[in-house]
Amino acid sequence: MKYYKLSHDLRMGKKYPQVDCLCPFTASQISPWNKLLRNPDLKFKLKKGAIMSDYISTTAGPGCDMLISPELYDCIRLFNVMPYQVFPALIDANKDIREYLWLHLYGLPFVDLIDYKKSSFIRTEWTIPQDSIALESFSQYQQLKSQDKTGAFGVTFDSLTLRGCLITNVNNK
Repeated sequence: MKYYKLSHDLRMGKKYPQVDCLCPFTASQISPWNKLLRNPDLKFKLKKGAIMSDYISTTAGPGCDMLISPELYDCIRLFNVMPYQVFPALIDANKDIREYLWLHLYGLPFVDLIDYKKSSFIRTEWTIPQDSIALESFSQYQQLKSQDKTGAFGVTFDSLTLRGCLITNVNNK
């Protein structure tokens, strides 16, 4: 049985992101709010010095989507996961073409499960953590985001409570 801990581990010479997207316009059109009507044609190139893994870090597409191996997907599909779609994605790993999967998570049900009062959030600028921020709802986040004309404003979490389930962000520690 395999066990997974999902993280962008930058130790031991690993690169972030591990791949360059060869179709950035296509990836930028993927909306985290909607089911896709057709399969996007996604292709990536492994960066020099990057190591192949079951979870490939990429800056392409929405931050909630994942570039994963078929083996990791076999593990994920056994769990109750928010609405998702899976699409083929190709990775050029030094002339060795690897078939991976793009896991597209979409829809708002996830934000409706958050207990905002029991969760702790961190304001970000261009994804760089800044300071703590209190959020009462996803609507409040959307309002704050719409006020930012530069696109720098964002939010990540330190701890997230989903209907009695605590999740801690190990990447912020």
